[in-house]
Amino acid sequence: MFPREVEGRKTMHALDRPKDLSAQFCDSLEFLVKWDKCMYLALAGISASTIAVHIWAMFTMNR
Repeated sequence: MFPREVEGRKTMHALDRPKDLSAQFCDSLEFLVKWDKCMYLALAGISASTIAVHIWAMFTMNR
């Protein structure tokens, strides 16, 4: 009983994987389309703040 159930679960997972992957891919694409601007703004702000901190640290360390 147990090995057959395991085999059945494996085949079920193998059959369900492509649909799940395609659904996850479409969801991730929609998420990126919705949030790409916010992500780009956040990345730009983080990079600008890190660059400013590095420049400030360089000036303070040189003096």
